[in-house]
Amino acid sequence: MKAHSFFSLASLLSLVMLLNSNTLHAQMCEGDHSTSSDDAWQSCVETVNPNPDRSEGHWIRYDLGAYYELNQSHFWNYNVFGETARGVANMVVDWSLDGINWNFWGNINLEEAPGTENYFGETGPDFEGLVVRYLLLSVTSNHGGNCYGFSEIKLNVNPVVGCTGDIVLNGNIDISDVLFLLSQYGCLTECEADVDGDGAVSISDVLAVLAVFGQTC
Repeated sequence: MKAHSFFSLASLLSLVMLLNSNTLHAQMCEGDHSTSSDDAWQSCVETVNPNPDRSEGHWIRYDLGAYYELNQSHFWNYNVFGETARGVANMVVDWSLDGINWNFWGNINLEEAPGTENYFGETGPDFEGLVVRYLLLSVTSNHGGNCYGFSEIKLNVNPVVGCTGDIVLNGNIDISDVLFLLSQYGCLTECEADVDGDGAVSISDVLAVLAVFGQTC
């Protein structure tokens, strides 16, 4: 049985690594959530969405820093007293391995928070082992008002460890790895498809993948 870890991600987009290297926390909410606006994300101005298939709007993008299998989730909506109508009513969830190519997962509806200190949030969906590095939440509606707010998401996760050439981490070295590598060919910085570890994606990476093509991790 795999050991489960947890992400607790506040919408401030800043994460703090704790001593347990498999656990990332932001506000580290374990139960009831505060009513402070300092412990939440709020957007009143529409901006360009990282996913070109989405229109300008209010969104949050999380970079988990590595590949993880996502499982059970828990959400805390915007919980500031007198402003809870700004909380998310519906959001679209997209995921990505590289932060460029996005895949639609589904929609999530959230109840309005009570604006009290004893707010324990609500259980979200089980992502059933979906492997991602980037998670994008695009808000489509709130419970009222021109500003949009959200507090935190907590995710039960498993770290993903692949093998050489398994770029997309599906357990096989196959055409999906080749296509992903070619999509990043020529990359010189922060390259997800840098198989040989030289900092760039070049012919040496292509040869490395072809040398193990067809194998299973």
